Amino acid sequence: MTVSTSQTCAVKLKGLKKAYLIFAFGFGFSGFQLLLLVLHGTGFGYASRIITVPYRMGFLAFSLVLILYGISARSFSRLGALWIPFLIFWFLYFLRITMDGYLFHVPLGHPPIEYVQKSVGVVFIPCFLFLMRLGYRENALALKAFWTVHIVCLVFALVSYQDFIGMSYRSLRYSSIDASTLMSSINLSYIGAVAAVVSFQLLLMEFTYLKRTGRLLFLSVTLFGGMVVTIFGSTRSALIAWVFTSVVIIFKSGSKRHKVRQALIVAGSVLAIGIVSYALMEKIGSGMVGRYKTLGRQIAVGDPDAGSGRLTIYRNVFEQILQEPLLGSGLEERHSRTYPHNHVLEAFMATGFIGGVCFVILCWTALKKSFLILHKYKTYGWIACYFLVIFMRGFFSSSIIDPDLWYSMVAIHSVPTHKKG
Repeated sequence: MTVSTSQTCAVKLKGLKKAYLIFAFGFGFSGFQLLLLVLHGTGFGYASRIITVPYRMGFLAFSLVLILYGISARSFSRLGALWIPFLIFWFLYFLRITMDGYLFHVPLGHPPIEYVQKSVGVVFIPCFLFLMRLGYRENALALKAFWTVHIVCLVFALVSYQDFIGMSYRSLRYSSIDASTLMSSINLSYIGAVAAVVSFQLLLMEFTYLKRTGRLLFLSVTLFGGMVVTIFGSTRSALIAWVFTSVVIIFKSGSKRHKVRQALIVAGSVLAIGIVSYALMEKIGSGMVGRYKTLGRQIAVGDPDAGSGRLTIYRNVFEQILQEPLLGSGLEERHSRTYPHNHVLEAFMATGFIGGVCFVILCWTALKKSFLILHKYKTYGWIACYFLVIFMRGFFSSSIIDPDLWYSMVAIHSVPTHKKG
């Protein structure tokens, strides 16, 4: 009787762990993007907040339950000394929200409660989900969950926007609805970029180890589809993130014994990616080429609006940081009342030198571990690829309170790369 009871409990716990992984890596990494695609494709954009807000609340509630399970099952990875910069950064960021939003009532682009909801309920608490230790079996299930949802996103993007082939996604306009909660061309581009780099990394593994024709064909089609969606989105930073991550994958997948050959492969691959990308841009009429040319002309003449005004924002943020360097000067850039579109600058602006250094430490350790994973622990490489793309995005587009950044950063540290693991 005792044996059967213990076996039943073990089966239940095993089932709960599977549900945990599917929920975290399926709905956490790409689930919200899929929801936005469905909302736009079905015409419910006008009611987006009625659906997206309950989704976020439900995700938070399930996250709390599963985090409690992870604690009780002692299945969380240990961050060790990284807890110090992690907790210091978040303490200073929450302090900044309190000061700007409630104590000194600094003019902000959004109500203070929205900063609390997003930082606490969307990012800080759910990111602990990804502390689950990822053994070989857990990693395989997590990859299946993530890849299934993300492939659906990619297919949905290609099918739903087939009427727009031949024109830029950036020409899409939403009227009389809250466009901020819908799928933007930037998000579309990054759906494509993530699909392209993950399928590329998996392709290299297939060529090296398995060589299954059907899987190779599937990954090749996915790679091409990701390239098409990235280019359709005409987001310059997505192309940069795609090329950068692809180069890292190639470089880290090789051996130290063949550095010269490795360098030639990297150079040849970059050239090939560039030629194919340019040909696709010209063929399908993407606005990417024109946007790069415009950026080059703007930078050459010192246009303050270069990069959609980002150079001006960066300059203002840097001056703002120097005014109050120790503990930060504000949640937003004071002139535009928006985030700086650069997560490192935003970290120093919002949390000062102390918080900024803590954020840099977290990013640097995650980058080093990503390179290690791509070199020696390739079965976990998809997590490293996802983090690298999102990390690069943070230099150009997203806010520092980006759930994808923090989820993937924490997940990177859940990969067992020490000898005992």
